[in-house]
Amino acid sequence: MTQRRGAVFNWTTPNGPALPLHSPLPYEADSADDDARLPNGGCATAVRRSLARVYSRSRHAPIVIGLTLCWAATLLAGETLAFRLTLRSCAFPRHSSDAAVGGGAFSGAASGAEPIGTQRVLIVADPQLQDSGSYSYAPHGSTALRLIEFQCDLYMRKAFQRIIRYHSPDTVVFLGDLFDHGRHISADEYARSYARFQWVFSTGPRPLAIYNVSGNHDIGYRLPLVPRAARRFEEHFGPLNYKVRLACGWTLVTVSSLTLAADDDAANNDAGNDGNDGNGGNDTQRRGLGQQTRAFVDSLDRTADYPAVLLSHVPLYRPP
Repeated sequence: MTQRRGAVFNWTTPNGPALPLHSPLPYEADSADDDARLPNGGCATAVRRSLARVYSRSRHAPIVIGLTLCWAATLLAGETLAFRLTLRSCAFPRHSSDAAVGGGAFSGAASGAEPIGTQRVLIVADPQLQDSGSYSYAPHGSTALRLIEFQCDLYMRKAFQRIIRYHSPDTVVFLGDLFDHGRHISADEYARSYARFQWVFSTGPRPLAIYNVSGNHDIGYRLPLVPRAARRFEEHFGPLNYKVRLACGWTLVTVSSLTLAADDDAANNDAGNDGNDGNGGNDTQRRGLGQQTRAFVDSLDRTADYPAVLLSHVPLYRPP
């Protein structure tokens, strides 16, 4: 028969009461008297004491503790220290007049111009936001793709926000390949990727000048250049070719070298494909994009005495 006394259960046998259910394990027999003196309702206390004894006597406890500490240290290093060390290794040059524009940290030495001010320009190359074309096992709308996008977006956002806070740039330039498959994804996915891009690379309350360069993942390259994707890029991120004068006096000149290569290939294409070739355009449209780029380059003032920085996703010249 069984009788209940508080929270402790005892088994009664013809030979007398047996051990309580919370009695110690065989290797804890030396503490049986202590457990027997527990008041009614002391079962939870006995369990805690038993677990503490088991853990303290386990020969694996130091290994478990060591692995836990290693995991915590690795997590801390990857999520915090790695960012800090990288940020410090690529710091902007320090100048005595770095605090204000017009302090004379740079000068137009080639033209003999008066010293001009400084401006911090952050260049972000190839962010390539993941999309439905990135992995064959993560098609559009799948849970796997959503998880991949969330993890990658969160990591890039954290890195970008830390750069903004640590270095305080005045201008941000994205040097192409903003999306992984921007030249092929649907209009709906492109709109969603654009919204993700705005969230990942948000500059917060601080207003910053942002400029974009087209990459081969955005509009294609050579004959696979996609005129439809080029137009879509311009609608969301601005023109393919442009120049802008910064407050410090320098000029950024952006040239879409991708369209120049496509223009050359289309002009030499014996097939002369003027119909829609399945890539969102034809050779005539590609030549048109290349001609626009050439016209922009020809319009640049080669006698200007201000310093300029040329930006392009691929080099303007490659060996034949």
